Amino acid sequence: MKQLRFLPIAASAVLAAACSATNDTSPNDKTLDINTVLTQVSAGDPSTFAGVRTAFALPTVATTATLPTSCTYSPANQRFDCAPVKIGSLTFTTSYYVLDAAGGSLTTTNATLAAAVRVITDVTGLVDVTSTGSVNVTVNKHSDLTMSGLISGPRVLNGTSTEHDLLATSGSVSTSTTIDLTSTTSNVVLPSATTSNWPQSGSITSDLADATKIGSLPAVPTSMHSVITFNGTSIVTFMSTIAGTTQTCRIDLSGNTAASCV
Repeated sequence: MKQLRFLPIAASAVLAAACSATNDTSPNDKTLDINTVLTQVSAGDPSTFAGVRTAFALPTVATTATLPTSCTYSPANQRFDCAPVKIGSLTFTTSYYVLDAAGGSLTTTNATLAAAVRVITDVTGLVDVTSTGSVNVTVNKHSDLTMSGLISGPRVLNGTSTEHDLLATSGSVSTSTTIDLTSTTSNVVLPSATTSNWPQSGSITSDLADATKIGSLPAVPTSMHSVITFNGTSIVTFMSTIAGTTQTCRIDLSGNTAASCV
């Protein structure tokens, strides 16, 4: 049941983020719409998905990429470093490289020269998910993703993300859960105005491990390995393995048909 609860949420999140920003500033325009690019890049980071935690019956903590409001080019780092953004008790720190066709770093967001954007995001903080202090989650997340094809198309996402969280529950018996998530986004081709509304190809592979400790009892570990594969249609393949049991599902991202799993 953990797999099935995860599937529609995770797959839909990928699709929604990837397709919500396909109408970007034309490469012929003078300035690249960097906020749109940052939104598209977040589509390749499944560690932002609430469904990952839902699959393991953990409280939802939103760590979706938050758009920065002030970014300045740093000659020393050869990138744009943005002022941290604080949402509640979470702090989002973003830096991005604007790259030319040869992979060199640009000092401006000129759309006629920008062939790719590499985005590095960190999210840290302590979240009270119950408003009573009885359940707290310490979040430490890092992602490094690159979107290429900004000039000639298609737009392609590649990169990695990691997250380490600690869930602590207080009460008559205290519990704690550590969760580690690593993900790799491989050649996810985003849709364009001339293609369908769905990612054309590519995959997102994730490995999640958690361990729950109740009182003074030994920690109980669990793990999940999953692969989402796109093919240009609304039907994606989702393969997941939990405790040695593998399940392969076909998920309709449009929601028109129910998932089928074997």
